[in-house]
Order: sequence, then C-alpha cells, then structure tokens
Amino acid sequence: DVYKRQAEGKAFLGNPTIANSAFGKSLKVNLQKAKFIVADNFSKGGNNLKAAKSFEAFAASNPGSSQAHSALFNAAVNYEKAGSVFDAVRLYKKVIAKPGKKANLQLKQDARNSLANTYKNMGQLKEAAIYYEAYGRNSNGSKSINALFNAAILWDALNAYPQAFKAYNLYASKDKKKNKGDQEAAWAKAEMYKRRKLYSKAIYQYDKFIKLNSPDLERMIKAHFTIADFYTNLRSTSKAKKWYEKVIRIVNNTGRGRKIGAKYAAQSQYQLSSKYLREMRSVRLGVTEGSITKGLNKMKSLQKSLIKDMAKVIKYDYGPSVVAALSAEAESYEIIGNTFKNIPIPREYAKGKVATQFKEMANQQKSEFINKAIGSYRTAFNKGISLKAYGPEMLSSAQALYRLDPNGFKNAGEINDVGEIPDMMGI
Repeated sequence: DVYKRQAEGKAFLGNPTIANSAFGKSLKVNLQKAKFIVADNFSKGGNNLKAAKSFEAFAASNPGSSQAHSALFNAAVNYEKAGSVFDAVRLYKKVIAKPGKKANLQLKQDARNSLANTYKNMGQLKEAAIYYEAYGRNSNGSKSINALFNAAILWDALNAYPQAFKAYNLYASKDKKKNKGDQEAAWAKAEMYKRRKLYSKAIYQYDKFIKLNSPDLERMIKAHFTIADFYTNLRSTSKAKKWYEKVIRIVNNTGRGRKIGAKYAAQSQYQLSSKYLREMRSVRLGVTEGSITKGLNKMKSLQKSLIKDMAKVIKYDYGPSVVAALSAEAESYEIIGNTFKNIPIPREYAKGKVATQFKEMANQQKSEFINKAIGSYRTAFNKGISLKAYGPEMLSSAQALYRLDPNGFKNAGEINDVGEIPDMMGI
C-alpha cells in the first residue's frame, strides 16, 4: 500500500541518523516516486483535478527531481482534462520555461503544441499562431510541418502578412515532399494577395503554383481563370485573352475538367465573346448614306458573331453565365436600337420629303430593335428564375428590362407580357 509505505518512510526519515545515511537518501528518492505514483493513480482513476493538484504539488516540493518536469506537464494535461483551462495554460508555460539540464526538450515541444491547440479553441488566434510556429521551428516531421501550416493560416486570418509569409516559407522548406509544400505555399500566398487586391503579386504566385504542376485540377483551373481575371482588372487585354483561352482548353480537355471547371470555362468564354459588344458600341456611322449603311451592316455582322459565340457560353450550362449570355444578346439589340434613335440624317437627305421618310424609317427600326431587346432581357430574366441563378447577372437583366419598359413590372417585380422573340441560341 503506497500510503502506508509513505507513512513508514516519513517516520524513518524523522531519525537524523537514518536520514543522513545512504539508506535515508535512497528512501527520500523512493518517497518522491511514491508521491508521483499517487498523483498518477488519481489520473488513471479519472480524478483529473486531484491528479493535477498532486502533480503540481510534487513539482513545487521537488524542483530538483528528475520527475519534476514530467510532473508539471502531467499537471497541465490533467488540468486541461478537468476543464481548468487557465490553470492548464499556466502549467504548460511553466513546462516551457523550465530551466536546467534536467528539462526535457520533448516535453517543452509537447507543451507548445498543447498550448497552441488550447489557445485556438479559446479563440485566441494570435497566441495559437505563436505557439504553433514555435513548435514547428523546434522540431521536424509531419507534426512540425502541420504546425507551421496552421501558424501560417492563423497569421493570414489575422492579416499579419509578414508573419504568414515567413511561416509559409518555413513550411515549404521543411516539407519532405518538397513540391507539395511549395505548391501549398504558393497557393496560399496567391490567395492572400488576392484578398488584398495586389493583382500583380497574386498573378506571380498563381503562375508559380501552375508551374509546379499540382495534381489538383480544380485549383489549376481556378488559378488560370484568376490570372485571366486579374489581367482584365489590370487592363492587359491581350494577356487576359491568352489566359481565358487556356482555361477553356484545360476544361474541354477531359470529362472531369468539364465537370469541375464548367463555370470557369463559361465565364472565360463570356469574357472573350463580350468583345463584340464593345466593338458594336465603338462603330461610327459617319454622315453619308454609304458610311451609315456600312456602319449598320458592321454592327449587324458583329451582333451575329456575338450571338454565335454566346451560344458557346450557354453550352456549359452554368446558370449565371447563361443569364449573362442572354442579356448580352439583348444588349446587342439595344445598342442597334439606340443607334437608330440617334442616327444622323445622311447629307444627301438633309432636306425635304426624303429626310422625313428617313426619320420615320429610323424610328420604326429603333422600335423594332428595342422591342427585341425587351423580349431578350425578359428571356434572360425568366431563365435566371428557372435556373435559380439569383445573382448580379439576373439583377442586371431585370434592371435593363425595367429601364426599357417600366410598365413591364408590377407587384414587386412581377413581369407583364412584353413579348418574347425567338430563342436564337437554342436553349
């Protein structure tokens, strides 16, 4: 019985002669071990709070013992199990701060890792990041790599970008699967720059990720698309076009690519196809009959190309892009309608009856194309409803429809019959 032997031992040590003998010194050591065993028995029996206090008392009473460091760590673990989180934190910090040769380095590492997890669970992310990084820096292996990655993510979440970059770099350098570590670090940095709208730096990291040949196809597609999108934001049209085309090739290359990347391909095709709208807006008619006719024919040719290309967008069956493509068709009708609205009278018809007839023809054409635009915007809006694509594309079509035909809306957005034109995209 441990308690009985402890009592007997204490009685022996009450005798100074025995206490100073070799037997007495050995007895002191054994009594220390007995106290440790008592604390350990409490822990094994599920009495964690009593175990924690016993381990802490042992460490305080026997600071020079080889078991003192273990006792501090065990006290922290049992406090944590007992729900005494702040006591656990206090003891883990004592484990880390333990000086001297008898300090166990692995226990310090375990305490750092436990502190990191505890702080994370408490929502104290900065402290969690500090201890994850400390654990990762002072050890090797998979746990070290995971800890550094956790630290980087937490620093990133805290917008502590310099610390995040250092942690990501250290994570990549320690990963034995070097390429995987570099991929994860490049992706994380790219996403970090993306959130900060530092487009050029984000492009560099996404491109680095791509060149590392990640097996993650969805990320690869997204990286290509994001680079294209950022070049669009930077108004580098030719580079954006190149990357949008890459997205479409990758997605169309395999069935799996089409399955996971259809939305990126649809958006890319839309971006490439929308150039026809820009070109239609830039057409100038001139002031002669010949130049006006030439300009109108060019606009109609561009519209034909637009509708053909937007049909490619539709085929990917991504709701928001379907609505956007249909709205683009509607906008092309509106552009032509507004052109007839503002069309100049040719120099040859400047006066007289012919000029009046020309104005009447222009007004008739304007009405026809605007009505087609109204019908197409309605098609886009209704398609958005049927596809449940309740996004900015659908809102844009609704706003355009309301702008062209306010009476087409009633009762908080219900649409009256404004007439639909034949579906030229076959959807």
